[in-house]
Amino acid sequence: MYDERFRANMIVKEWMEKSNGNWPEGWISKFPSLLNLQKVSLDVQAKDVIKWRKKDGSLCNFSVNQTYRELISDEDDVEWWKVVWFSQNIPKYAFIVWLAVQNKLTTQDKIKQWGSYDVMCCALCRKDSDAHSHLFFECEYSKEFWGKVLEKMGVFGSTYKWNDIVAEMSRKFNRNSIKCIIRRLCFAASVYLVWQERNNRIFRDEIRSTEELFKVLIDIVRMRLLSLKVKRSNVVIRAQERWNVKLYIADTHERVFGKFVSLNNSRSLQWLEPCSLEFSSVRVPFLPLGRLDGLRRI
Repeated sequence: MYDERFRANMIVKEWMEKSNGNWPEGWISKFPSLLNLQKVSLDVQAKDVIKWRKKDGSLCNFSVNQTYRELISDEDDVEWWKVVWFSQNIPKYAFIVWLAVQNKLTTQDKIKQWGSYDVMCCALCRKDSDAHSHLFFECEYSKEFWGKVLEKMGVFGSTYKWNDIVAEMSRKFNRNSIKCIIRRLCFAASVYLVWQERNNRIFRDEIRSTEELFKVLIDIVRMRLLSLKVKRSNVVIRAQERWNVKLYIADTHERVFGKFVSLNNSRSLQWLEPCSLEFSSVRVPFLPLGRLDGLRRI
């Protein structure tokens, strides 16, 4: 095989001229299936083109879009995908939750299946192995922590069983309202922080109380909410009060490069520079919102 190898930069034309399309004997003895391949025939007058063979065997012009559609699975979407993947989520939190809902985290019950027989117990409560169902949120530590999170969200009477929690979160209205964002963000942060606390206790010998962990979650949610741009509503006002945070409420007339504001209820608008409290001297007549798109600063 080594003596009959091809050059790394050899092209099909060179191979055809050298061997007339026949595979080397060493290759055939190693891979007899090569004899079943259709013999290559080249048209020296034609230009080379890239083709993609579809699942049905037909050829089509190669494109990234077509290739992606051929490679992705045809299975139906899972019910919980909006609980994990939403634009306001934190990527590393989303990844851990994605593993958790599929029971793919490396918990002790998984390690035992690999042949490890060491004595193992939950690093949080020291009473049971940290399987997914125990860690989220039936463990005494994580149950107390999750209860604090539910109370902060204003949710009462919720279950503490992992599969039921995922199913309940999936059934809820998961859109871009502030209430939906906070609920999913709290869920993702809770799963991530419990998993992080478990690992810190095992590998770093660091321990935090549920109250300390809850304060970390509060800071995470607040910081994430500060980066959002929302519309004024009663739900937004209540969210500000509950989480003690000042949300960025978008102005009706706001635009990418600044915004026009009305001063003292006058019939003219004045240009406000973004990230600045000073007003420029540019004044424009008051126009309905639908006509503001045509305005341009001089």
